[in-house]
Amino acid sequence: MVEQADSMQGGTGATAKPGTRRGLPWGKLILLVVAIVLIVMLGRQASGYVGVFTAWLEGLGPWGPIAFILGYVVATVAFVPGSVLTLAAGALFGLLWGTVIVFVAATTGASAAFLVSRYLARSAIERRLAGNERFA
Repeated sequence: MVEQADSMQGGTGATAKPGTRRGLPWGKLILLVVAIVLIVMLGRQASGYVGVFTAWLEGLGPWGPIAFILGYVVATVAFVPGSVLTLAAGALFGLLWGTVIVFVAATTGASAAFLVSRYLARSAIERRLAGNERFA
């Protein structure tokens, strides 16, 4: 009744229910900050290998883009973030060809990840989720 009177008087009507918390979820915020720090550290470490990787791909000649696509597909299936590889493709192959190569590689990688989960990992995932009420 108080909420009804409050809304009739132009109030917000936002009364907190007992037992609910408002504010930032500190655990999630800390995990996000840690994840960002780890990604930056990984990116800095990986940047040392970009020159070696570039030289190797350029040494492959016309097979370079194909090798890059295959590496991107493997990285996608292995849950490696694609942002570093996407930026590397732009640096290696230029904006236009880098975009085309990454589009092909990301689509192929997503398809491969689906096929792996559908046919190779299905039974393991079903066993893991068998006792979960939400997936019953």
